[in-house]
Amino acid sequence: PAFGVPGSSPKSAGLLFLWGLGRQRQTRGSRFRLTSMGGMAKRYLLAYNLAMTVGWGYILARLAKSYAVGNGPQSAYDSFSLALQIFQTGAILEVLHCLVGLVRSSWFLTAVQVTSRVFVVWVALHDTPAVRSHLAVSTMVLAWSLTEVPRYLYFAVSSQGVPPRWLLWVRYSTFLLLYPLGAG
Repeated sequence: PAFGVPGSSPKSAGLLFLWGLGRQRQTRGSRFRLTSMGGMAKRYLLAYNLAMTVGWGYILARLAKSYAVGNGPQSAYDSFSLALQIFQTGAILEVLHCLVGLVRSSWFLTAVQVTSRVFVVWVALHDTPAVRSHLAVSTMVLAWSLTEVPRYLYFAVSSQGVPPRWLLWVRYSTFLLLYPLGAG
C-alpha cells in the first residue's frame, strides 16, 4: 500500500501524497489554535484580519462610489486597482499562517485558492489592460469584496474567541450566492 493506505497502489502514491498535504490538520476543529496560541500570535492575527477587513471594505466602497457617480468599469477599476493589488497579494500571508501553524487550514488548499486570485489580479488585470474595461471585472471584485469583508471580520473575531452567530451565518452563507459571480 502507498503511504500505508490499504488498497492503494504505487501509481496513486503521488495523488495520495498531495491529498495528504491538503488534509493536514483539517480534522482538528476550528481554524484557530486558541488554546496553544500565544498572546502575540492572537494579536497578530487580529491585526492582520482587521487590516484585511478594512482593505476589502475600502475596495468595496471605491467600487460602489465609482458606479454611484456614473462611472463605467474602467473608471471603477482605476479607483480600486492599487488597493486590490495590495490586499489580494497580502492574502499570500495566509499560506504562511498555515505553514507555521497559526491557523489550522490546509496550506496546500489555501495556496491554490490564493494563487488563483493573485494570478487574476496581476496577470489577467494588471498585465492585460483590455480586460479591465469589462463589467465582469467589477462584478468579480464586488463578489470578492462582499465575501472577504465578512470572512476576515469573522477570522478577526474568531481569533479572540467565539464569534456571534449572525457573523458565523454571514461568513458561511454569502459565498453561496457570490462564488459564481467571483469565479466567473
